[in-house]
Amino acid sequence: MLKKLSYSDYKERLIFKGGTALSKAHKLIHRFSEDIDLAAHLPGFSGNQVKNYIREAEAKITEGLTYIPEHPGESKHGSFRKTWFEYPRHVNGEFAQASPLLLLEINAFTTPEPYSLMPVYTLIAESLNMMGRPDLVREYGLTAFNINVLNVERTVAEKIMGLVRASREENAEEQLKAKIRHIYDLCFIRRDARYVDLFAGGTLLPMLKIVEEADRQQFKQAGSWLDIPIHEASIFYRAASVWQKIREEFHTRFAPLVYDNDIPEDDEVVSLLEAIHMQIKDYTR
Repeated sequence: MLKKLSYSDYKERLIFKGGTALSKAHKLIHRFSEDIDLAAHLPGFSGNQVKNYIREAEAKITEGLTYIPEHPGESKHGSFRKTWFEYPRHVNGEFAQASPLLLLEINAFTTPEPYSLMPVYTLIAESLNMMGRPDLVREYGLTAFNINVLNVERTVAEKIMGLVRASREENAEEQLKAKIRHIYDLCFIRRDARYVDLFAGGTLLPMLKIVEEADRQQFKQAGSWLDIPIHEASIFYRAASVWQKIREEFHTRFAPLVYDNDIPEDDEVVSLLEAIHMQIKDYTR
């Protein structure tokens, strides 16, 4: 999908984001994922123009894949499309928290900024280059390509707000388990010296405000999790006790997706959540 995007007419307006971007572009995390998350930058487009643009973009970048009709998680609305596709696969088995299908999400609810043009290449290509076999990278068409990628600060803010939302769902514990990849991602971003300051002081607060406004625009029911102070979200406010309830999911069903076996220990996770809590206590609307 991403390579097709890089050679398409849609490459300037579709921004690669989320955990897969952290892995494939920023090289900050080491987990497998099956979703491609794109944000459309379409200022000045009418509602119909947005709808047509993302529908046509989806058709272009999924050429060669098999669309799964009527998937229970499918969503097709004017500014948002969430669709599943099947691809040629030679491995069967248990996929833990992942899915054997590819999920493509494209939304045009907000302005996906800041972003920058970055090279993207596969784990296989990375491994072959490390083995001194760039010839195989070229032979199998695995050379890097460039696409626009959302920056890390915006991604951190979106993941924090995603955890706030999960904490306030009726079945909060199960929702947090489903979003537990966000916690892994945030731990690894925090480990990087370039981004550690995002988790201290008030560095991230302006970006959190931007993401809050985007969520209110995207979700009609956003007030149910945003009107209450975000620092009161249980995953941050009661970090240690809530983590004890969901940690098993992290160390069992999620862990197999991490291909270098580097799973943060509980102490690191709780430290991360408490650091976020300290920062968002100063968040005001």
